[in-house]
Amino acid sequence: MVKLLQANLLCQRLKADYQKTPPRALKWVANLIDKLHNPELETIGYLFLAALTSIIISCRLWRRSVICDKYVLTTVVAQSCLGGKLARSLRKVRYRLARKPDYTFCLIVSDRDKLMQRLTSKSRLDRNDRQMLPYWSTVQSDYATFPEVIIVDTTHQSPEEVSNTVLDYLKH
Repeated sequence: MVKLLQANLLCQRLKADYQKTPPRALKWVANLIDKLHNPELETIGYLFLAALTSIIISCRLWRRSVICDKYVLTTVVAQSCLGGKLARSLRKVRYRLARKPDYTFCLIVSDRDKLMQRLTSKSRLDRNDRQMLPYWSTVQSDYATFPEVIIVDTTHQSPEEVSNTVLDYLKH
């Protein structure tokens, strides 16, 4: 769950490519999925977009490393929190649908006021953020249940400090 500013910093420091999910060319599909208001159909739609992103990432990895924002696990966690039964059942098969990342970081903000300050100061409070805010602590704790996820509390860190923390993990 690397936000764009953080992803850009990491891409620069690692000389990596950035890949957003969904790919920009398919943003219109994500907008249609958002209008479904059906957790099961949304889960299927977002997993489809993650699978397409997985193909793009696999092709790009021939050239260099790739940093991706919002991937398969994001769909599983978010849709589970929103009540999607299908998303909960996909917890164990998530990487049969798409390429497993080498590393998965969940950047959390443990203080809700700080979170709101960050989201509103960068004009990043989009529809999905507003939808997920009531579940924010549940989302953060749900990520921690996945053994492959490295949790980084960014509450009291600058973007540069967060990048350093992530890079330290990658060195090990």
